[in-house]
Amino acid sequence: KLKIKDVADRLIIQPLARVKPPPLRNNDSSATGGRLLIVVDAVDEAEHGRKKNGLLKCIVDDLGEKLPQWVALLVTSRREDSVHEELKRLRTEELDADAYSNYTTEDARTFIRAILDPFQLSDIGAESELERAVGTLLKRSESNFLYLNFVRQALEKKLEQGNQTFDPDDYADGLAGWYKDQMTRSFATVPSGVI
Repeated sequence: KLKIKDVADRLIIQPLARVKPPPLRNNDSSATGGRLLIVVDAVDEAEHGRKKNGLLKCIVDDLGEKLPQWVALLVTSRREDSVHEELKRLRTEELDADAYSNYTTEDARTFIRAILDPFQLSDIGAESELERAVGTLLKRSESNFLYLNFVRQALEKKLEQGNQTFDPDDYADGLAGWYKDQMTRSFATVPSGVI
């Protein structure tokens, strides 16, 4: 039976050691500025009860200092003391999502405008149909891009069916509301406590 450090070494460390670093700059649109970014999202969710977080341990012990210099890790987590303490063992830079919330909100606003563009909503005046729709979706999404991606998929499906009507009130409040709507649509009865 392979240990996690052996799996990380065979599947990540060794192959990356054989790869030439990406070019710093060229005319190729795939240029990465000389870096490769590995994203590990929601590392806090890999913790189960009192068991150690194996994924976090692998990141700290088996990846962090062993990756080539041109590879960076982006690890996301809720504010969990256990995660923060483990990651302090690496050379880290903490990015606080709250500190960047204005950028996130503006990015979400831009994304919403883009996904609503095919619906040709009126954009005249401060209380235009488009501004109302953008404001409503921005508030309901809480600038959460997972939620907004679900909205994008739903809107694309409407367009494929030839339906160009849009009502922002058709969309649930927040990600939990979205999941609740999906559960109630998918199952005749949803067990109590699930939503």
